[in-house]
Amino acid sequence: MIFLASLPRSGSTLLTSLLNQRLDVYASPTSNLCDTMGAVVQEWEQNPTTKASDGQEDDIIRILRGIQDSRYDTDKLVFDKSRGWPAPQIMKTMMKVQGDVKIIATVRPIAECLASFAKLMKPENITDFCKRNELAQHLFSTYETMKAGYEKYPDNFLFVEYDDLVSNPQTQLNRIAKFVGLDPFVHDFENVQDSKEIDEAWGIKNLHKVRKK
Repeated sequence: MIFLASLPRSGSTLLTSLLNQRLDVYASPTSNLCDTMGAVVQEWEQNPTTKASDGQEDDIIRILRGIQDSRYDTDKLVFDKSRGWPAPQIMKTMMKVQGDVKIIATVRPIAECLASFAKLMKPENITDFCKRNELAQHLFSTYETMKAGYEKYPDNFLFVEYDDLVSNPQTQLNRIAKFVGLDPFVHDFENVQDSKEIDEAWGIKNLHKVRKK
């Protein structure tokens, strides 16, 4: 499994739509897999029955591997999208679960990410929005998580700049294919499918809208 992380409003939804043009790839909408596996680890560590039953690290790693293997019913290479994957402790755990960990991270200047949110939300007070809105706070915390993961495991990251993705997408997709060990693929940038993410879950209309070209 390849891990797709991003700063909010930095192009990860566009990237998943482009990746899904390949017949050998499945790129997910925002996924609950990271959170699910984290909840299992937390329960394992805090429940006294773990100690009572002499639970060992090999046991929880085997459980996590089973959850990961069962999440997607496909033989394709899966790109699982979640902003939690770059956390250093999670990366360390996933190295035990699946060996190598590769993270594709779309990035964009923080000010541009905030501007993109503001364009969607149209806040009355832009200063207050940037300082206190939960979307802005989510952006800042995502940045800190990604920064911490990169500082700990720099060789496991491939960064994709938003401007590069939209101006020269084939070059960026070739970089990604090489990083994860796939053959190059010629993508169709005139017929990009819209995202399948259900934006009602987030309460923000067109949050993951992808245009055809």
